[in-house]
Amino acid sequence: MTSDFANVIVPEVTLGGEDFAYYQTKIPGFFAFIGTNGPHEWHHPAFEVDDRALGLAINYYVENGRRLLAEITG
Repeated sequence: MTSDFANVIVPEVTLGGEDFAYYQTKIPGFFAFIGTNGPHEWHHPAFEVDDRALGLAINYYVENGRRLLAEITG
């Protein structure tokens, strides 16, 4: 799937867990995996972030924040 600002894919099912799930028991939220198409998982010692992906990740969060605020404020 492609949105107007990101290429969205459905990730493979993972047994990985994050403390973020605890926060969602208190307030609604979502967890987004933002990848850079590298060969290693994020906790692997050889993992490296492709800096070219950082701008896209920032835009993803900013755009979603704007859309959420627009929904809340009408």
